[in-house]
Amino acid sequence: MEYELKDISIPANNDISVSQGREQYDALSNELELESHQYNVSPSDLEANNHWETDEDFKLRKYFENSQRMAMENGGKPKKMGVSIRNLTVKGKGADASVIPDVSSPIYWFASLFKPSSWKKSNGTTFDILHDVNAYAQDGKMLLVLGRPGAGCSTFLRVISNQRGSYVSVNGEVTYGGISAKEWKRYRGEAIYTPEEDTHHPTLTLKETLLFALKCKTPGNRLPDEKKRSFRDKIYNLLVNMFGIVRQADTLVGNEYIRGLSGGEKKRLTITEAMVSSASITCWDCSTRGLDAASALDYAKSLRIMSD
Repeated sequence: MEYELKDISIPANNDISVSQGREQYDALSNELELESHQYNVSPSDLEANNHWETDEDFKLRKYFENSQRMAMENGGKPKKMGVSIRNLTVKGKGADASVIPDVSSPIYWFASLFKPSSWKKSNGTTFDILHDVNAYAQDGKMLLVLGRPGAGCSTFLRVISNQRGSYVSVNGEVTYGGISAKEWKRYRGEAIYTPEEDTHHPTLTLKETLLFALKCKTPGNRLPDEKKRSFRDKIYNLLVNMFGIVRQADTLVGNEYIRGLSGGEKKRLTITEAMVSSASITCWDCSTRGLDAASALDYAKSLRIMSD
């Protein structure tokens, strides 16, 4: 594949046109995406005439707009939810409270039963992972959390998704559209956290993993004359085409012992499975790690479209 270098000159009078810059950016983006899709399609697939679509074969924004409009006409309601955080302080366990179990751990545990001083549970030393944090995310908006390793970004995202069990204490006020965090436990599926590590059942194929997630999240209020199977097939085909994992449908997910998907393919499966949940609030932790530039761009675009 050959690329042509283009000379972009800047006016001498520093009169930069924002609209012209956006047009040049959009044209270059479309050109690179088209070349990327042409590069990914092999001649054997074209000769076999497989029913395989690229991202250019459908307009994602138009699809979501039509689906939203038809759902509203059918009596559905849009899922919009904002998050407000005030004076958030999260305390975690220190290094002295972390014990790596080994072969002798059961022996020490049995001996501790006869030692009264060890009956009282101790968390060891604690430290502030987050201290007096304030934030606000309006419904339909995207919030970017940046920080160096160890700054508490993952903790912040976990607390937003109301996952507090692994911390010593969580102080402060976190509300979801005016609903407190205690009441929000009743709606666990509406705020999810997608971790950095990809955790799946290794003996299932990619298609089985997504279809199982779709079966768990198939809505009861669907469009008229739309069956559950047709709804699942429609969403499945949309997502696998959007992230380019059509060919891996019958491949095992795998792990360190079972050969299966590659790291980038497994990351795209994680993103797709999280999108199946259709949660009102989704927290993504380093979800572009392991993705190539084209997939990361498609992922960012899909998040922007779904947020809108």
